[in-house]
Amino acid sequence: MERCKTCKHWEKPENDYGEVPGTGKCKAVVQFWDATEWNDESDKRSLKPEYAGRLAFVQDGSDYYAELKTLPDFGCVQHEGT
Repeated sequence: MERCKTCKHWEKPENDYGEVPGTGKCKAVVQFWDATEWNDESDKRSLKPEYAGRLAFVQDGSDYYAELKTLPDFGCVQHEGT
């Protein structure tokens, strides 16, 4: 399986302040709230068309901000080489 360290979606922080050294953020995994919208026909949310190929999402309790933090050797099926 391919790893984050060779993926175009993996981004290291600009500095390590407040970070665990070596971690990065996956830009392929987006916030659930941003990738969905209310469905006009029901009281459920639907995936927006531009996110149809995404396989994972992140969500926090407030839908304000969340990100997937990984180490360089984390493996992922959404890997795309740099």
